[in-house]
Amino acid sequence: MNKQELLNEIQKLEFPNTDFIIVGGGALVIRNLRETSDLDIVVTAELFEKLKKDHQ
Repeated sequence: MNKQELLNEIQKLEFPNTDFIIVGGGALVIRNLRETSDLDIVVTAELFEKLKKDHQ
């Protein structure tokens, strides 16, 4: 996954920009250092609880 593909996947999630961070290979993709095959994110406790509630 290149930078544009990664950004497209993130946009599809519709998460508030302040409620998650990109970690792992995705952080390297954002900096144009390499491509990755997956997207690893960490979300705030509040977003986690909302997602948990919405997907039960």
